[in-house]
Amino acid sequence: MEIFLYVLLLILVHQPAVVADRHQSGVCRDNREEFGYALVGHDFRTVHADNFGRCFFECTLEERCQSVTYHWNGKECKMKKETKKSRPEDFVENPAATYMENNFRGGWTLIGRFVMKDQNSMEDESNTSDSYRTILPNYNSNKQYLLRNGFKQLKDDMGFTQIRFYCFKKKPGRVFHIMANKNTKGANVVKFFTESETMPTVCGSFTRLPDDNSSLAANCDKWGYMDYNRWDINLP
Repeated sequence: MEIFLYVLLLILVHQPAVVADRHQSGVCRDNREEFGYALVGHDFRTVHADNFGRCFFECTLEERCQSVTYHWNGKECKMKKETKKSRPEDFVENPAATYMENNFRGGWTLIGRFVMKDQNSMEDESNTSDSYRTILPNYNSNKQYLLRNGFKQLKDDMGFTQIRFYCFKKKPGRVFHIMANKNTKGANVVKFFTESETMPTVCGSFTRLPDDNSSLAANCDKWGYMDYNRWDINLP
């Protein structure tokens, strides 16, 4: 049996209108799964996805993706160029589908990926670099890392303010998906990954995104190795 672990580290170059308070933000309030519904037609791409969380994540990587409909029986992820708001006549009930709008568009760029297979599988060649110009074109590489100096260079050149992390483990179907907040604690996280050795506080530094179901994100006070509630390279 193969176990896949996807670690996708992304940066936000153009900040979309997303805030942490789900009760006051219309953006976050609309960004939730609608079980038993589907948007018919308006597909621009269909991919296979083991679960809805993976489907929605693929949508967030596509500039054109306005919404997704995930068909559970065939594990089909249909990316849409329309939404239920723009095409209400095509929004229908479907007990074997889940619909969700993508309100996280805004220029996310993949800068790191790691896919772990079982011990009998051949690993892909590792690709590491201090230059983001070397890493970014290798989008299809399953083992790529942008080192800290390259991360800082990218920040200096593009001025991003947030980082987003995605990890999927096929068994038992866990999704870790968070985004650094646009506040002082979130800024300290960006600084930690680009230039600082100081381990910032975890709790209050990130927002859990809609498909996150991880115990890791739910227990921020237990992160860290020597000190709890700290970002560190050694997580519990």
